Amino acid sequence: MRPLSHTILPLLCALGIAACSQQDEATPRTEVTVEAPAATPAPAVSAPAAADPELANTAEQVVPQFHLAYMDQVYASIYNSAAPDMRLFMPQHEFVAYMEGIRRKMGQVQAAKRSDATAVGNVVTLRYNTTYEKGPAVEEFTVRVSGKDAALLGYRMVSPSTF
Repeated sequence: MRPLSHTILPLLCALGIAACSQQDEATPRTEVTVEAPAATPAPAVSAPAAADPELANTAEQVVPQFHLAYMDQVYASIYNSAAPDMRLFMPQHEFVAYMEGIRRKMGQVQAAKRSDATAVGNVVTLRYNTTYEKGPAVEEFTVRVSGKDAALLGYRMVSPSTF
């Protein structure tokens, strides 16, 4: 049976994890330097920044369409017009159930005003202070902008905290 050092060390050397000198198999290895692999820098991730006004305005076209479909209770229409990424993330029946729950809890939309818009690349997050029939809420819309087109990537009600 071969010693463990004769089976593992050549593998570590081949992978570049250990620096090994060429020796004949009969000669015992007296020194092996194990080096930690070079640290791979993490990819740069941009933090959200205030959205360019033109980008935010393009993204914002999604919100009135969303609210109109919400008021007409055609939640499947919202879902079907959303970006494919959103549809892959959440099945339609779950989205519709979520929207029906908001409807039961909050009622009709009465007014909505954008309070914030941030962006990372062409993905814009819009926050709205929205007044519903049964009280105020903060809504968050995540939208992908491509030229003059905008598609919903995500929606959530940030408050009331039950959502």
